[in-house]
Amino acid sequence: MKGEKMLKGLLRSARQVGVLVFALLGLLATHLAMAQNFPSRPITIYTGFPPGGGNDAVARVIGEQLSKTLKQSVIVDSKIGAGGEIANAFVGRSAPDGYTLFLAGNGSMSISPVIHPDIPYDPMKFTPIGMVATAGAILVARKDFPYHTVPEIVRYAKANPGKLTFASSGIGAATHLAGELFNEMAGIDILHVPYKGASQAVTDVIGGRVDFYYAASSATASIKSGQLRAIAVTSKDRLEDMPDIPPIGEYLPGYDFNYWYALFAPPGTPEAVARALSEAVAQALQVKAVQQQLAALELRPQDMRGAELRNFVASEIEKTRQIAKAANIIRAAP
Repeated sequence: MKGEKMLKGLLRSARQVGVLVFALLGLLATHLAMAQNFPSRPITIYTGFPPGGGNDAVARVIGEQLSKTLKQSVIVDSKIGAGGEIANAFVGRSAPDGYTLFLAGNGSMSISPVIHPDIPYDPMKFTPIGMVATAGAILVARKDFPYHTVPEIVRYAKANPGKLTFASSGIGAATHLAGELFNEMAGIDILHVPYKGASQAVTDVIGGRVDFYYAASSATASIKSGQLRAIAVTSKDRLEDMPDIPPIGEYLPGYDFNYWYALFAPPGTPEAVARALSEAVAQALQVKAVQQQLAALELRPQDMRGAELRNFVASEIEKTRQIAKAANIIRAAP
């Protein structure tokens, strides 16, 4: 009797295992078929900002080349608001089939999770597709500012804490964090002055109402025209078109702060589909026309995929957390 019960139990377990294996094989077959036929319809890349801005421009550069590489239309669209958080959340709820992607960067992927920990998505759950480009900011001052180098600024700031000021495009913005990282690593106190956007911040630096700003490519024209003076770059490497501007890291070893743009897919996107997209992005970045278009935006192509990109995002979140903690700019408990 016991043997019969045991046999029935084993048979039942075997049937359950068989059903599970059959289901897994079916799922695998579905994913393989999806990857083999991918892409069979247009792909949409979402950004969180209006057309005409930096995010939109980068998305269109990479999207145009992806359409050629994948032989399928790639549409660029936007879900505007909350610094990219709305677009991220929208794609996070989309079908994980590779046809809905988003282009994101520091703001919504590594800053918002720290500054706004109640955001409706977890950046670490997205499927990383590939980095597209990175760029350092430029520490700029008005043309008649009396100090020309990072060491001169640090010496004055240490002797006169709170006398110098730096502008940002808002509390918790990348331009804010770059300045707070400089304060922390140099052991100085340059007062932060937040603005509602970059335009007014740059205008007030030019007008002498604030001393510094950590400018993106939008300030290049003002630098070349002489309205602003470039003091240093925040990246560890010099800029190709302005190689005379030294990195802050040459004076403060370890200082390195970059803007970056990367493509992500919804959580649960099949590995084979994600790999196909990642390889297409990597191929696109090798195209000279793409490199030239990114260079015109003051951006450097950057090939980083899969686990490497995921680990990079994690490290950027931790870096933001450390800066925000030191500067006391975390708005809510993490």
